[in-house]
Amino acid sequence: MFALIAEDEPMIQMVAAQTTAELGYHVEVAASGDDALTVAETTRQVDLLFTDISLANGMSGWELANSVAQSHPGIAVVYTSGQATAAEFEERGMANSVWLPKPYSPGELQSAIKDAMQQAAMSPRH
Repeated sequence: MFALIAEDEPMIQMVAAQTTAELGYHVEVAASGDDALTVAETTRQVDLLFTDISLANGMSGWELANSVAQSHPGIAVVYTSGQATAAEFEERGMANSVWLPKPYSPGELQSAIKDAMQQAAMSPRH
């Protein structure tokens, strides 16, 4: 299983990558939406996207998830932010996704990943 971590804060990126790897995922990290798109476009299968809503270089996590889903239909997504709200997630979040507000613990991240992956497993890929 392959996970793409899109997070521009180095410490959070490191914790998210380590926590995701502990669940058995091969993890690639990106500090911007553009970098994450490059990884997604050059990777055969992306099973999970973990994305901050506010990324470096202007692209939002909302936009990133929609773009990645074009080449990886049915992808599971964990959105996170210290600024966006659950109401925004309800409005803008895509299928097979969960909301994880910052700050969060590694255990909360693992639960969010499992929830998103369970949603994706029950939803047919297009």
